Amino acid sequence: EIEKRFLRLPQVMERYSLSESTIYRKRRSGEFPKPIQLGDRAIAWAITDLQKYEKTLKEVGDGSAYRTLNHVRE
Repeated sequence: EIEKRFLRLPQVMERYSLSESTIYRKRRSGEFPKPIQLGDRAIAWAITDLQKYEKTLKEVGDGSAYRTLNHVRE
C-alpha cells in the first residue's frame, strides 16, 4: 500500500517538526532526502529514505552524513 511506503509533506513536517521551507532548504543543501514525484502535483518521501536520514541524525547529530548517502542514490 502506498500509505505504508510513503509520507506526504504534512506528515513529514509533523514527524520532524520542520516547516515546509526548512524541509526544502535542507533538501537543496543535501541534508534531507529527495521527494519522489507521485503525479503531476503530488510528491512524497519514501519511508526507507526517511529511515536512512534518521539513522544519520543519530550517528552524526546534524544530518550532514546524509549528503553522502543522498549523492550516491542520485
